Amino acid sequence: MSSSSLNAPKFSEISNTKISVNLVYVSSKKCGSAPPDSAMFPLARLAYTSGGNVIFTDSENLTKYLHAYLPTVYSKSILANPTLHSNFACPVNKDWHVQVDSNTASFFVATTSTFGSVGVIDPKDRIIMPTVLYKVGRTKLYRINSSNSSGVYTLSLASPGACYAHVYTGNKAKVFASFALTSPNDSNGSHNDGEFLSPCRGVANIATFHLHAAHVKESLLFVEGYNPETNLKLFHSELHRRINCSFEYYSAPFVCNTETLGLAVHGVDEAGQPFKRQEIFFCRTRTIEVSTTAATNKPPTIASSSSKAVSTKASTSPSTKPITKPPSKPTTRPPTKSTTNSRPSTNHPLASSTKPTAGTTAAPSSLRFDVVFLVDVSQDAKDLLNDMIKFAGSLMSAFEVSQDNARAAVVSVGALDSNAIGSLNAISSQEMLDQYLKMLFQYDEFDEQGQDIVGALRITVFDDFLKSGYRKDINNHLIIYVTATTNFNEDPQAVAQKILSDGTYGIVTVGYGPQATDKKALQRISGGEKCTFSANNKDSLYGHAPAIQALIKEAR
Repeated sequence: MSSSSLNAPKFSEISNTKISVNLVYVSSKKCGSAPPDSAMFPLARLAYTSGGNVIFTDSENLTKYLHAYLPTVYSKSILANPTLHSNFACPVNKDWHVQVDSNTASFFVATTSTFGSVGVIDPKDRIIMPTVLYKVGRTKLYRINSSNSSGVYTLSLASPGACYAHVYTGNKAKVFASFALTSPNDSNGSHNDGEFLSPCRGVANIATFHLHAAHVKESLLFVEGYNPETNLKLFHSELHRRINCSFEYYSAPFVCNTETLGLAVHGVDEAGQPFKRQEIFFCRTRTIEVSTTAATNKPPTIASSSSKAVSTKASTSPSTKPITKPPSKPTTRPPTKSTTNSRPSTNHPLASSTKPTAGTTAAPSSLRFDVVFLVDVSQDAKDLLNDMIKFAGSLMSAFEVSQDNARAAVVSVGALDSNAIGSLNAISSQEMLDQYLKMLFQYDEFDEQGQDIVGALRITVFDDFLKSGYRKDINNHLIIYVTATTNFNEDPQAVAQKILSDGTYGIVTVGYGPQATDKKALQRISGGEKCTFSANNKDSLYGHAPAIQALIKEAR
């Protein structure tokens, strides 16, 4: 298995069987104590992706290791593979954080490294000594007692060279994952039970989950998708509960555009303690046809009446099924938000779309360009976000939004963090753009002041983001930043000027409302005075659309 390119299809095939692959390297005088790192890395990725482990041992101690390891994997749930996204390195001062619920009596850490032992700090900031179940050469297996202290554990290991770490538990609550596809008549996939062991590449999937929690009362809240190679978050979605399905939880639709997809499933136990389970999947080539009819065995009751797409690409237009209740944004912060916040735009069905009229033309322009909307969702945007959403939709209605002509992406800019809601290859029509813009309400940080504009700008130049629809064969690329505040967490000028000088994007800034009147602050981000706008009211905001449309056309 020396060629990862030749064996990639085999890796994907193995991962789709749900077989857990454990990579055991048995050293000898002839083969040496360890193989070259370049030969190990593809195999290690396969092992971790399938839920298995990486083990170095000698022939004399192999049986001893199996006696220690195999009893720990009964009802196994993965908590973390912390070195998978760091190219299997354990640098100094790089901690790992593991979330453990109150029903977990203990968890396990399996490591293979040149030097070092695992350090553990419990949620009460106490240093604890793990129990060593196996220790021979490079490989160690630890058990950490967590029965008296649930919460976030901090683990650390520093070692030169290749370093492999696998953190897992065997507690009473186990999450089983499966996938299903959406259909033209059920764009949310809410009536489709789990059918496939891994997601299909390039089409709209939903993730479905079954929580097996014998004798305990736990529930699932939301799921985050991420790239296991880079640890970049791709999407998040709250999980909706239903009945009469084997997999009782389902996510919003998403599209898998990477080779592998990691899912972090978040839940809460009966004591209110959060927990997380992780699993990694290969995104396989689609070999089945999407059904053109909705499933007939619809459950009589669905706990949530809405499901909003959060994918990085979409393959079919969502249906016009009305939404009667807006979902709340999933969050790992304690649930202290007031539930009385006014959200004017969420009265509208997600999938219904009415184009705003400001700045529109009878025949949308077929100009080819890429535009990324950065939209403020912080506290200052609470009463203004609906206007900013309509402004962005109004501005783009002058162009033919499609994958061939005007491509658009949407990034939320919060007070604490930013999220890519839809990438450039996700949105194929004006209607879909309107829907993705409305999804900004799912990412609100209305209780927090500040602006993570530096983080948002960095998202636009991440490799994964650029690979998801950024067209290098055209010269017209633009960022449009619409904000209700200039209270930036960090000075964004250096990052913005780097983007401008590299020619990756031009930047237009639009300040809206009483907290965004500092045009000098906005101009430090934009491409100059001509690319900087501010407005105190809705009419003034919409009135800027023709000028920005003209800038886009001039840049062709």
